[in-house]
Amino acid sequence: MSLESNIANLIGDTTRAKILTTMMDGRAFTAGELAMIANVSPQTASNHLSKLRQAKLILCETGGRHRYYKLASHRVAKVLESLSILTDSPKLSLPNHNKLPREISLARTCYDHLAGRLGVAITAALQSKQYIKLIEKNFIITTKGKQFFAELDIDVTVLTNLRRSFARPCLDWTERKYHLAGSLGKAILDYFLNHRLVMRSTSKPRVIVITTKGKKWLKSYLSIAALD
Repeated sequence: MSLESNIANLIGDTTRAKILTTMMDGRAFTAGELAMIANVSPQTASNHLSKLRQAKLILCETGGRHRYYKLASHRVAKVLESLSILTDSPKLSLPNHNKLPREISLARTCYDHLAGRLGVAITAALQSKQYIKLIEKNFIITTKGKQFFAELDIDVTVLTNLRRSFARPCLDWTERKYHLAGSLGKAILDYFLNHRLVMRSTSKPRVIVITTKGKKWLKSYLSIAALD
């Protein structure tokens, strides 16, 4: 059975879909945390986690006295995002985009990179400034792009040598346009978090909050006006 079919079968259950989409922000969670998020008992959450582990969609890691669960790979996240677009499943997302919470549409994580209007706007700006180009379903970095990222202390040479895609387009399920994924997308998210340009929401999984410093940076470096 393909990964796509495996996920499609398992997300027929609302609780499993909730657990998987929670993990889409790239972080690891305890079974207790996932039970609270999915509004089920710890035993029920553990049963669902067991099925997801058997299907090799999630991993379990031990840290001290706790066991943490996370998506098995960025490929699983990519398939989840794609299924959200293809099916508009209410278990994976809210089908009526006009009723989506503003925060999730504005800025969120898609596994380990930025998504929503922020992710799409950054990707469009990088293309507009000719830092990256979309060629045959992959983003190619330009000489100008290498210089730009070097100013941010992002070493694109190191990123291209990692055992994963460097810069691939990922279709955003709320914007229906591309945002930037791959090792470069992760490096951009890391840069934004490390420099306090954005912050993770403390109460809403996947939601990213753009700081005042971040808004100034976006306008200065990428000519992106206010998104909200």
